[in-house]
This record gives sequence, C-alpha cells and structure tokens, in this order.
Amino acid sequence: MYNIILFDLDGTLIDSELGIVRCLQYSLKKMGIVESDTEKLRRCIGPSLLETYCNLYGMNMEDGWKAIHFYRERFDKIGILENTLYEGVDKLIKNLSQAGKIVLLATAKPTVQAKIILERYELTKFFHTISGSNLDGTRINKAEVIAFDLQQLPHVNLKEVVMVGDREHDIIGAKANGIDSIGVTYGFGGEAELKAANADYLIHSVKELEKLLLLH
Repeated sequence: MYNIILFDLDGTLIDSELGIVRCLQYSLKKMGIVESDTEKLRRCIGPSLLETYCNLYGMNMEDGWKAIHFYRERFDKIGILENTLYEGVDKLIKNLSQAGKIVLLATAKPTVQAKIILERYELTKFFHTISGSNLDGTRINKAEVIAFDLQQLPHVNLKEVVMVGDREHDIIGAKANGIDSIGVTYGFGGEAELKAANADYLIHSVKELEKLLLLH
C-alpha cells in the first residue's frame, strides 16, 4: 500500500504549457533566438531550465543563467498565472489527505514558485512538504528533490512510497531513490517516454490515478 505519495507539478497536477512556452519564447528572444516551434518548447517542460538552455540551445553556463533571469522576469509577473489544474486534481489531493495518505510535492520548478501556485488553488494545506529547486541553481535534479522530500520523513519504509510524474526524469529520479513510480500519460512526456523509462504503472487520467492510489 502506498501511504506516502510524491507528486510532480507541471504535467501532473497542472497544465502549465501556456505559461512555460511563452516564458521560454520571451527569454530566448532576449537572448537573440526566435523560437516558433511550440512542440519543441513543449518538450522542455519538466527538466530544469538550465538543462534546456544549455543542452537544447547550446548555451554556456553564463548565458544559460542570463536566459533563466529573463524567463523568471516574465514568469514571476505573468507566467505563474498561466496554468490550470487538470480536471479532478483538487478532489484527488483532498481525498488522499482525508484517507490518511502523506502527500508531498517534488518538482524541478523553484520551491517558492510551486508554493505560490498551490496556494492559488488552495491546496497547500494538503501537502506535508513542498519541495523544488533552489533559486541559486542547487537541487535542480529530480532525484535530489525526491531525496530531499524523503529526508523530511523519519523512518520511511520505501515500499510505501511512490512518485507520480509525467516525464522520464520523474521515473529515473524515483528509481535512484529506491521507490516505485507512476507515469501519467496525460502530461508532457507521453506513453512511449514513460514506458522507455520503465515506470511501474502507466495511468491515463486523473480519475484512474485516484482509483489506483486510494485502492493500492
């Protein structure tokens, strides 16, 4: 039985495509890059921003951080509001909490931003811990975020813990910490990516996810 449930944010609890894509386009334009391929940008949702700028756009570390500055310039004012909860997520989180499950957040998004988003949807009180990356660029790897979450819980039985996410990074991070994983195909990664990462479960809807977590 999974009594401790870690959730990713983007692509798992919220559809944040609009805000992230626009902020990426804004930051890239500031760096002299015009990117109109929204599908390419959509695939950037999940990994850390620094990874996206350096690996996908060939920036060095200095330019990568400049791009992050421009991204946050728009995100903190506008982008943070350009997201919606997936249908049924609020009910899911509340029902898990009422069932006695310990719910945590593990996201590559900066912790401060994640807290603002969850507070906007009045979900903060249902989370034991909300963990993300630090603004200074530390703890950006999903495995590190998951490990930090687990450290907040004394005497954890890893067999009772599961990570829920939509990208391969969530599955890989879960395996690195010795916990099971659930891949949600309604997010930004898709079924093929999650299968390749060997997610323990593949789930296609929030309703299906709730059924698994409450009955397992």
